[in-house]
Amino acid sequence: MRTLGKLETVEKEMADRGFGCLGLSETRWTGKGHFVTDLGSTVIYSGLEEKKESGVAVMLDRIRAKSIGVQPNQ
Repeated sequence: MRTLGKLETVEKEMADRGFGCLGLSETRWTGKGHFVTDLGSTVIYSGLEEKKESGVAVMLDRIRAKSIGVQPNQ
């Protein structure tokens, strides 16, 4: 998921297939947190603190993100 454009590609595929929630593995992002993508999906992630290996994430469309109370970082 560290390749430029990979997240956007996955997000578009998610929308095209009608998925509201998608689990991601081997994201290789450090730390824990969440963010909103340019296209409006919310990504909640957790990875190792210092090494860029492993890691998991969940991508939610706007409807699912609202239902669990995740708000965009402001």
